Amino acid sequence: MKMLGEVERPNKNIRYKLVNVEGEYYIFDQDKPIWLILFPFAYWFKSHIVYQINRATYEKLKQPDEKKRGKWEMILPVAFISPFLGRVLASKAERYDHLIPSMFSAVLLIVFIMITISIRIYVHQICFKKTDKITGGLTMLPKRKIKIRPKKISIYLGAVFTYFLFLSFAILGGFLTITLNNPTPLLVLVVAGIVFLISNTAFINIGDAKIKYLENPHSKSSVSSNHFHRTDL
Repeated sequence: MKMLGEVERPNKNIRYKLVNVEGEYYIFDQDKPIWLILFPFAYWFKSHIVYQINRATYEKLKQPDEKKRGKWEMILPVAFISPFLGRVLASKAERYDHLIPSMFSAVLLIVFIMITISIRIYVHQICFKKTDKITGGLTMLPKRKIKIRPKKISIYLGAVFTYFLFLSFAILGGFLTITLNNPTPLLVLVVAGIVFLISNTAFINIGDAKIKYLENPHSKSSVSSNHFHRTDL
């Protein structure tokens, strides 16, 4: 059964989306399974498990949380400081340029790719902990199985453009680092790499979405889901 739903973003939480389908509220995990981060086009074709919540939890997830602001403000500075740290390390190693310039650039490139991935993993975990705390145990919530696609063609085009744009810049940054033996392009690699790794969140963006309920293999969860919704409202 196809229906029209509304997708919203939780406050300062890029991993999840909130889905409202005719007064029923769900949490959609955009990082699950994890390979969708690299191949987000599959969002539009595969089925997804969503977690059902009541309206009070839905509204709470949307509200600003001042206590969490400090952690989020640390993420971008780390992303921007990392390339300059590489620049400092490279200057210290200039005396060895005639011996291992290419090797050093390759090692530096690997290190900063790992830093970029680590930042993404950190965001992934922080978003889960925040959502799990608010919901009182995310994985214990009633589940439903759905397919979801954006309604507007502009969301499809914007997601594809964002994905390939920042993937290209990340590859370019890595290529220039190796070919020029210069760590400065690592700034492009880290910033573009982080944006690329969160570009999966643009594939199901805020706004209207087409929702299709599928047969839920967790029949008990489905029954408890309906009961959960009625009693909490």
